[in-house]
Amino acid sequence: MARITLRLAAFVAGAVLAFGLAAVSVVVHRPVLMAVGNMCDPSADNPGGLCYQRLPAGGWPFAFLYDDPGTSVLGTLGPEDDFRPGWFLVDAAIFAVLPAIGVVVFLVRRRRSAG
Repeated sequence: MARITLRLAAFVAGAVLAFGLAAVSVVVHRPVLMAVGNMCDPSADNPGGLCYQRLPAGGWPFAFLYDDPGTSVLGTLGPEDDFRPGWFLVDAAIFAVLPAIGVVVFLVRRRRSAG
């Protein structure tokens, strides 16, 4: 029973660490070209007359929070912006691999030194 509890605690700690690291990674911003309106002059390349601007997107290694020009101040990220949970879960999964690799390396080294 103690072994199951220990593994469950390790799993929960790894999940909390992964989700925490993914959430904190939103401070890594990159500019993304996004449509911010439709009042620009139409052209052959832009028949709809959309206006484009580079706006920040947050998250690493994949962006999961995009500046929404319709609901927030342009150029800043906040809770009202476009959150994409799929990319957030991909980031969390990538961050979950790191502690899992650490546990595997620790267990392999422990078995080699004991045997």
